[in-house]
Amino acid sequence: MAKEDNYIGVLLEDIQDKLTGIAEAVSDLNKKSDKTDERLERIEENTNLIPPVQAAIKDQTRQLNDHETRITELETA
Repeated sequence: MAKEDNYIGVLLEDIQDKLTGIAEAVSDLNKKSDKTDERLERIEENTNLIPPVQAAIKDQTRQLNDHETRITELETA
């Protein structure tokens, strides 16, 4: 009976060690997931800046084209 108790104790210790390893792995995955979430939030924030920048570029392009047209008219006058 003592042999069986010892064997069960060893098995339980092995299972506990394995569960500890799994718990540590899950904890590491949670940390990585949190970092990924933070990165995604920063990407979304930066992506939100794109439309105003595009609008500014279009406006500048329109103004530049207008200046080009006006300069061409002045040169041909």
